[in-house]
Amino acid sequence: MWIMLLNRKDQPEIRQQEQAQSVSAWLDEGSRFDRDEDYVVCAHNSGDAPVFGCELRVTRPDEDEPHHVRFAIIPPGTTATRALPFGREAMSSDDLYSASAIPELSFTDSHGGHWARDTAGLLSRTDRRTLRGRWRSSAGRG
Repeated sequence: MWIMLLNRKDQPEIRQQEQAQSVSAWLDEGSRFDRDEDYVVCAHNSGDAPVFGCELRVTRPDEDEPHHVRFAIIPPGTTATRALPFGREAMSSDDLYSASAIPELSFTDSHGGHWARDTAGLLSRTDRRTLRGRWRSSAGRG
């Protein structure tokens, strides 16, 4: 019975994490998305609910400051694209698909949870809010 109660309590948080896991970002050639620009940054939401405030940070190996791209909303099942302020003259297409070109990503899920995905693809929750709106302490009590 205790296991059933624990599973029931965790289900909303598991669904929230599953939604966050369905959001990804990458760089690609504009022509693959019927765009005239050489390169675009893509954010995809394969989940069944929208995500909000999606911010991507793209850092080129030859630059210190990242380029920021923001999408107010990405509907479910959608890939949003935005032109990058550089093209083939600044980055080869081989570099476009290299590990150094993976964008950082942050967004808010449909439940108000804040998430980030780093350049290694690691997803982490950036707020410590539970679904009931209480803040968890760093010791994990809540």
